[in-house]
Amino acid sequence: MRWILLAAILGFVAYAVTIALPAILGIALSNLNTTGLHAFSTTVVSALIAVAAVAGAFSALQYFLYGRSFAALAPNDRRFRTPARLSWVAIAGVIIAIGGVAWVLYLFGGIVSCAAGVVPIPSSCISPYTGRLIGAAGISLLGALLALIGLIGIWLGLWRLGTRYDAVLFKVGMVLSIFPYINLVGYILIIIAAWGVRKRAMARSVPGAS
Repeated sequence: MRWILLAAILGFVAYAVTIALPAILGIALSNLNTTGLHAFSTTVVSALIAVAAVAGAFSALQYFLYGRSFAALAPNDRRFRTPARLSWVAIAGVIIAIGGVAWVLYLFGGIVSCAAGVVPIPSSCISPYTGRLIGAAGISLLGALLALIGLIGIWLGLWRLGTRYDAVLFKVGMVLSIFPYINLVGYILIIIAAWGVRKRAMARSVPGAS
């Protein structure tokens, strides 16, 4: 349960950090002027890549902790074998997706630098990057697909935790964690559920406890 607690906390933080991505992009867009794309400087692109990397690292660690908890239960409960295995698929997917997204942002920065503030961006600045952009986007989509498959396994594991420990908050938190923004509430419910189960287990381990 301690690993589940840490995983849910990391999930909460990872999503909160991810929200910063469109915020950074929005700030850059709001600074656009008629002379060009000065807001999309190397600094902005680097900031986007850094935020994506941090969110990805937190997500990968979150999935690792979930997988570790499921793997610990698997020898005594076969229902957790599949979630434990799929957690590794989720980790691989996140790493691949973040790499692809970082590559896309890096290439986009090169396009902006080439344009030197000219609007619209001339085709001579886009065509050299087209093939690599398609490849980077494909890598991002592949990683996202793998992450989704692995995440489904983690959701399944959380649902089965709710069944095993008779903790409905695990199930409710799992369902809410699927939806954007609402998933922050889902993570909180998972934290509460894991804390409650851990507290009950510790109470039963105390001699003379009811």
